[in-house]
Amino acid sequence: MDGSYYAVYRREEADEENLWAFVCYGVNAQINPEIGRTAVYTANYTDIGLGMAPQYCGKGWGGSFLKAALSFGRGQGLGPFRLTVAKFNQRAAAAYQKAGFREEQTVLQKGTGRPFVVMTLNQQGE
Repeated sequence: MDGSYYAVYRREEADEENLWAFVCYGVNAQINPEIGRTAVYTANYTDIGLGMAPQYCGKGWGGSFLKAALSFGRGQGLGPFRLTVAKFNQRAAAAYQKAGFREEQTVLQKGTGRPFVVMTLNQQGE
């Protein structure tokens, strides 16, 4: 990997560690849009991508994980932040909106035609 990905592990029973989530920053957090990458991903944002293992989704941890990922990124000198979420993923989009992200545009992924929503976080977002 190129150093833009970070894994988060959760210690389970008997000291067994399981992959809980991941976060990545930069171009790896972008999709390849049909309208052209430079038209969608302007240089004034740091893109952030997040994922959580399915067995941990829906338990109310998404907001805390997002806040920690943003804080970690800021500690690395990154920001302001932008993310891209699949249009069907309403649960994730709601968590991002609750954290202060706002929808900027909907784009189609090149090759699949699937809709994705590009969201940005205002400068004051936590």
